[in-house]
Amino acid sequence: MDYSFDNQVLELSDFTKLFGHTPGAVSLSLKIALVGYPATGKTTFLRKFTDQVTPPTHIPSSTLDLASEVIRMPNGLVVEVFLYDVPGQTQYIELPKLFANRCHGVIYFFAHHYAYSFNRLEYLLKFTEKYFLGNCYKLIVGNQFSNRENEIQPYEAYEFAGQKGLDYIKIDLVNDSKVVDQCIAYFISKFIKEES
Repeated sequence: MDYSFDNQVLELSDFTKLFGHTPGAVSLSLKIALVGYPATGKTTFLRKFTDQVTPPTHIPSSTLDLASEVIRMPNGLVVEVFLYDVPGQTQYIELPKLFANRCHGVIYFFAHHYAYSFNRLEYLLKFTEKYFLGNCYKLIVGNQFSNRENEIQPYEAYEFAGQKGLDYIKIDLVNDSKVVDQCIAYFISKFIKEES
């Protein structure tokens, strides 16, 4: 079996971020929750998307963090993407509020070197299914820390995602910033199909 995860599920990745966009130009708004246990890369993902930077050290999030970016797709569609960084310590309090306000997607994070974060994905999936309203797109993301040895191999995550009917991608937030935009584009492509 081929376990080369060359972003096969992420077909759409070309878009332009608009800085200082014109009010009223937004065609769609997309809300995505970043969910997972502490130290799995949620805040780094958010910072990479909005600020194009990698935080130098891990600082645990203690409150729900929100960031947004307005982007123009190749077809001219303008989408405002809201990312909600849900702290691992308070996710069971914050998530029901997000889903009540119509969250369109969830990225479930785990770290390949942190088996506990992977083993708790089943619980997180069940918890979010309890609260989401309507369609909610889901993606499992395994963050690879190059200075840590994997406890969870990519094929294990791929098989787990397949059993759940979800897509999975292995990312390296420190060494590959393009994959962040590709993950966001994955949700935009799903959302555009729903709205068409």
